[in-house]
Amino acid sequence: MRTSLFLVAVPLLFHCLCQSVFAVSITLTAPAQISDQEFTVEATVLGASPGQNYLRVDLYRDQTSNYFGQTFNGSDWVDSSDGKSFAPITIASNQAHLSIQARVGDPSSGEYAGSGIYKLRVRRYTASGSFASNDTFEPLNIQINYSPPTPTSQDPSPTPTQVKMPTALPTIKPSLVKSVLVTQAIQDENEDKTGHEGVYPTAVLGVHEKARKLVIPTKILVASNVNKRDFIPLIFFAFGGIFVAICGILMYRNWSKRL
Repeated sequence: MRTSLFLVAVPLLFHCLCQSVFAVSITLTAPAQISDQEFTVEATVLGASPGQNYLRVDLYRDQTSNYFGQTFNGSDWVDSSDGKSFAPITIASNQAHLSIQARVGDPSSGEYAGSGIYKLRVRRYTASGSFASNDTFEPLNIQINYSPPTPTSQDPSPTPTQVKMPTALPTIKPSLVKSVLVTQAIQDENEDKTGHEGVYPTAVLGVHEKARKLVIPTKILVASNVNKRDFIPLIFFAFGGIFVAICGILMYRNWSKRL
């Protein structure tokens, strides 16, 4: 019985001694209170194997695992799942010290519940980027005085689009159109007679220069109407003259017979 107890006690004692000898501890020093501005955390690592490690600053509410905060790695502020992206620290002789720049960052409402007492800790990552979960540390209490901006829930009212009304076309006087059509008809008639392309003054339109003729679809009808109005009286006048002449001849013959 005693032999069995001895065989069980020796491995347990050896395991406890190994843990006490090879355990890595992290001691911290930080401000008692912070705001949204950056702050410095002093971290000392003891018992770690020599090599390159990485440290990350965590802020969280007590009894929760909703971590937030950003760590400066020398060039960027990071808060990611890549352990090798955080502040680098070189372990020599099983210990090292590092001043870490950190800030609250932009936590979500589930992570940050407003100003109050929070916890601060530092996580260590090995050279491969793996989280060293067996490190021992004592979290610090820290007062955060920071009120995040309230998000705007209402969208601004859209500005109604102004509809541009079409510009009214200028009203052309009928007399002006008639003058242009008559002028065009006279020009066409002169062109037919001479065989040359005619020109007409554009003073009617207010332009002080000669312009080439414009093709107006209704000019033929207007011209024909003008010509009809000019020849109809002539036809009646001719028929009237012939009728008067015939009447005169007949009266002359009757008068001659009486003699």
